Amino acid sequence: MSRMRIYVAGRLGGFGTIQYIQLFHTMIEAGLELIKKGHAPYIPALDFLCGLIAGDWEYEDYYRFNLDWVGACHAILLLPGWKESRGANRELVEARRLGLKIYYRMEDVPQA
Repeated sequence: MSRMRIYVAGRLGGFGTIQYIQLFHTMIEAGLELIKKGHAPYIPALDFLCGLIAGDWEYEDYYRFNLDWVGACHAILLLPGWKESRGANRELVEARRLGLKIYYRMEDVPQA
């Protein structure tokens, strides 16, 4: 298996700050695991920092930014809880439309 660009999709919004930080952490851990497997992950949770600096980003701004990255990837990894995420569901639709490889578990992602 060759190196893939993999979009990490999962739930981040809709609840309090503590759970957001925990899910943010989970998404980053998944990205680091993909790096260990030899892949190049896109971790959309990190765009929070861009929005923080910009100061005026709304949900759709994040979504449009991230959707471009879905199209630049070879695959998408859906983290546990993705079904409760409006964004992850929209990203999955786009990944399917583009014919990306879809992974529902880290264990299914091959070593590069």
